[in-house]
Order: sequence, then structure tokens, then C-alpha cells
Amino acid sequence: VGSEMCIRDRFYIDQIEGKSHRKISDKLLFQLEMYCQGSVFMTTQWVLGNKNFTPQELAGLLADAMPKELADVFREVNLI
Repeated sequence: VGSEMCIRDRFYIDQIEGKSHRKISDKLLFQLEMYCQGSVFMTTQWVLGNKNFTPQELAGLLADAMPKELADVFREVNLI
């Protein structure tokens, strides 16, 4: 895992690998990194007032934006 990975990514990797008892695939790791970076960016935009959503709307939009394969794994290991 590269040094550019954020702490949030590492948390999810540990959860996925620990609960599934298998190493996360490179494809899933890419999706996780991309999703985490995008969700942090969009949340920052919301905090700065550049996105006009309620907290519930933002949470729903972020959940809907998760790649299907990643969401399936999150469900499998009870992260969502």
C-alpha cells in the first residue's frame, strides 16, 4: 500500500481483509482509493459551501456513488 493512501483507506482495507479473511484485490483497492478520495473531496466541497445538500442528501449521494463491486464487498463484511 502506497504512502499516498489516506488513513481512511487503511481502515477499510483492514476491515475488509479482517472480516473476509482474504487479501483485497488490486481492482478493489483501486475502487476503494478512488471512492475515498472522491468522497473526501465532495465532503470538503460541501463543508466549504460549494455543494448545497442537507447532510442526509450528501450521505445518500455518497452512498449511491460507491462502485457496485465495492458496495457488494462492504455489504458482505457488514460495513454498510
